[in-house]
Amino acid sequence: MCNVVFAQDSLKINPKLHAKYLVPEVAGLYIGAPEASVQKIAGIQQTDEINYEKTFAKGNVQDLTCQVTFSGEKAIYEFIIEYKPGFNLKAMMLKKYGPKNNGDEWLIKLKDGLKLKIWQYKNKLCIGDSRQFENAIMAE
Repeated sequence: MCNVVFAQDSLKINPKLHAKYLVPEVAGLYIGAPEASVQKIAGIQQTDEINYEKTFAKGNVQDLTCQVTFSGEKAIYEFIIEYKPGFNLKAMMLKKYGPKNNGDEWLIKLKDGLKLKIWQYKNKLCIGDSRQFENAIMAE
């Protein structure tokens, strides 16, 4: 378990609850993982203040980006998994997550209170902590 604080919100995240919604390429990482954990995973390089990236030579995944919060205790709030051209990401996502339940995306509510927001953007699978996006909308 790990604590992640977003503004006034505190939540004890249980990585085991959302492991089945992730893909093998993020093995060892999870939403809410502290930045130090990202730095320990082999092959993931920091590309700027909030992004870590790993490229893959084999398989269907081309690139993995981990985004971390930029204030307070830094922790992963989003994975962006880019698939190689020709991979049928839409079919894979429907098989893994079932029908969309929140407009054009999935919103998965877990027992620990975490809500995973999952969507497709072009050939990218995006999985994030829904609170991060709610805060961004309120800040606009």
